Amino acid sequence: MKLIIMGALCLYGTSLMHSYAQTPGDNPYKSRYQTTAHWTDELRWDNVVNVSDVDGLVKRQNTLDSSRLHTAMQNLSNDGGGVLYFPKGTYKVNFRIFIPDGVVLRGETPAVADAHSEDYRPPSKLEFPRLKSEQIEKGISGQVLKGITGSGQGVKNFGLVNLDINRGSIEFYPSGYEETPTLQGVTMRPKYLQDNAILMGLRLNNSVTFSHEVPAKNQLKAGFEWLRHPNPYVGSINLTVKNNCAIVNNRINDEVTDNFYLPHYYTDLQEHFGKDEVLFSYLDHPVISLNQFKVDVNWNGQTESKDNPQYTVHLHTHEQGDFQLFQPNKDTEPHLFPGGELELKDNVFVLNNRHYPLMSQAKNGIVWDNNNVSVTDELHYVNRPGTQSEYNYVSDETDQMFSKHFRPLEGGDTLYYRYMQPKVKKNEKYPLILYLHPEDQAANDNRSQLLQVIPYLTRDDIRAEYPAFILAPQDNNRHISWNAYDLGITSDRVLETMDVIDSLVASNKNIDSSRLYLVGLSNGSTAVFKIALEYPQKFAAVLALDGVELNLAKEDFTPSVHTPFWTAYPEDLRELSLFIKSRRSAMIVRELGGEAVNKMYPGARRPILLNHIYNDPTVLPWLFSKRKTSATN
Repeated sequence: MKLIIMGALCLYGTSLMHSYAQTPGDNPYKSRYQTTAHWTDELRWDNVVNVSDVDGLVKRQNTLDSSRLHTAMQNLSNDGGGVLYFPKGTYKVNFRIFIPDGVVLRGETPAVADAHSEDYRPPSKLEFPRLKSEQIEKGISGQVLKGITGSGQGVKNFGLVNLDINRGSIEFYPSGYEETPTLQGVTMRPKYLQDNAILMGLRLNNSVTFSHEVPAKNQLKAGFEWLRHPNPYVGSINLTVKNNCAIVNNRINDEVTDNFYLPHYYTDLQEHFGKDEVLFSYLDHPVISLNQFKVDVNWNGQTESKDNPQYTVHLHTHEQGDFQLFQPNKDTEPHLFPGGELELKDNVFVLNNRHYPLMSQAKNGIVWDNNNVSVTDELHYVNRPGTQSEYNYVSDETDQMFSKHFRPLEGGDTLYYRYMQPKVKKNEKYPLILYLHPEDQAANDNRSQLLQVIPYLTRDDIRAEYPAFILAPQDNNRHISWNAYDLGITSDRVLETMDVIDSLVASNKNIDSSRLYLVGLSNGSTAVFKIALEYPQKFAAVLALDGVELNLAKEDFTPSVHTPFWTAYPEDLRELSLFIKSRRSAMIVRELGGEAVNKMYPGARRPILLNHIYNDPTVLPWLFSKRKTSATN
């Protein structure tokens, strides 16, 4: 009789609070933090349905039934919200879980309650399918990856509590887009965001989402359309909220078990790698992406279709010649100004050395407290878009060429930098190159900044023909490295780097102070151009690669430009806002009386662009020929 009653109750959307002790009915946030009031009180913690009591939901071998699970959740949602409770056990999930408004998936409370303990093990486990290398090679990998996401037009009052989730990512993105006027024309803003999300007591491993940037043209042409890599902008947890979230007491990536090597890897530069060289790593992405609306494009130079906006925001293009800076506000960019608090506390995060535990563009509300972050070293020979360049990784030989240094900054921060000296001859002088890396190489490892351009500059034949001192500082801001889009040089790291250069020039008589060169890539490109304009008598030339996104008409610089400027951009992306501004910057430099070379190369992707530059016989002769006639040694 009991089963019949339960079935009827579930059928009509009525929930049942179980009487036995192991089924919790408390607010776990308030129980842990002993608060008198919190926004999590809006969730229906007392309205609990046990999955074991829903007929047919848990099938043989503890496999969950998709239809019955989603029906049970929708019934709870229709009933004003509640908890779907998973008793101790491992539940196999072969589908994507869509959580509606008001629903929390909750497991049994762990015996060890503190996620900072290595013994932390939630006894209720959701296990999604495992991705294997042979599935990638057969081209069926996209059918394997599953996870937990939202349903409807933004989800509110929902969460995941006390669950061990293996191989399932958590993805709650905006849904719906609408046009919004800006100073630059028209942009796209998210229409529906999430509200009141709690992710608490989770243990999360082996979660990943594929990058949509691979395979590339030559990989497709050669029949390697199955190649895949982790998406560098999608974390294990992904949330975009309008108001309130609590990501607390979780343990993420502490026991990754599923890494594997991609077999027979073929790059877009037509290079082959063996089966034990190209690693598919579940640590090769951020841990949390929170209100991070990544600006992204298709490689044809057009913004992503608003019919497929899962990981992208539309660029602020359609400028129509307007040089005004875009000024975001809550109306045009609601994800930047969330209400309430975005709490991240008491978590344990493990990640690799080219990512951050948190990616967020939120301008307010973030609370970061008592989080333990561990970084592991991983050597990657293939870059994130799945293309490959031999200058794309740091070999031990390159690493050993550079001495390691650091300087304390105000506020307890630190500037890390690397320094290389050429093989000097007595009484001879050599130029010094200051290199600023792009934002995706920002970190605190004092190594990532040596990727891409540095291995080229330190190649044996280049060092022999163009010997130079090289200074490579490191920024740790993965969102706007070097404060590249602010007016003026505002980064403490840039200012401290200028002092480092002065100290080196003063202490080393082999450095030619008339031949100080600036080289930058992406955000570093923007920064070195601004440095040259703010220090017009200091540097002899600027080599700015892959983007100079300045608004010179709005910047307050001197009326003439004293430093020669050379930049490059990819032909297939020439209509992108970034490179339109690059061309405009070069044009303005010329109009102000300066020297500016603005060069276009075939292709679209950065490794291909850099490969063209490395093989252009005019680049380094141009750079090394420049000299400041007013400089003194």
